[in-house]
Amino acid sequence: LSERFLRWYTEFSDEHNPMSLQHHYIAYRALVRAKIAAMRANAAPGDVMDRVAVAEANMLLGIAARHLKLGAVTLVVVGGLPGSGKSTLAESLAGALGWPVIRSDLVRKELVGAGNQSRRSPFGTGIYNPNATTNTYHRLFDRAETALRLGESSIIDASFSDVSFRQQAADVASATTSGFLALRCEAPMGELRRRLQERTFDPLGGSDATPDIALEMEARADPWPASVAIDTSASPDASCDAALRALEAR
Repeated sequence: LSERFLRWYTEFSDEHNPMSLQHHYIAYRALVRAKIAAMRANAAPGDVMDRVAVAEANMLLGIAARHLKLGAVTLVVVGGLPGSGKSTLAESLAGALGWPVIRSDLVRKELVGAGNQSRRSPFGTGIYNPNATTNTYHRLFDRAETALRLGESSIIDASFSDVSFRQQAADVASATTSGFLALRCEAPMGELRRRLQERTFDPLGGSDATPDIALEMEARADPWPASVAIDTSASPDASCDAALRALEAR
């Protein structure tokens, strides 16, 4: 009922605030009510009403703590090889959390005016040359930083094969006093190859990667020990649940 009320309030008031602000005020109100319940308990120690008030205060403190955690502005980066399921995982997380996704495949093509058209070229050439890749990541980080400073948690969907880009993402989170979580999608190479071959028939997919490009990227990718590995060979729901558990643990 409370979530429905907030949706209606947003719609009819035309106020569109970040979820972090909603969580903050829910936590604030819960804490005020917990304080009042504690005062009632202190007013009648040992009474039946005392036990009821103590239980209410504990319940309300739990609500406050939960919403403070949910309201913590966070940057999540979802990386991995082409075909590893990172875009699927990023979209699943966005659906579960209500956070926006910033996709490198789409940003890269926006920068060169290619729309969503395929522009396949050998690894590291064309719109995938090192300079274009650097510009793409810089744009990703600029958009993420803007969102984080406005209180909007965000998800970046990119390969993050290069350790320098991972560090820059962490720096953005630090500069905006945001939480940070790096997820690394993994699946057997046979599964990656199958997905990439199927993707060639999807004109709206955004990615131009082929199985050969995935192999090349795997050979050149820097180790990523600081990330949390997510096995995407299972169902998308299972992968999303694993990622949510990692976020909760963080």
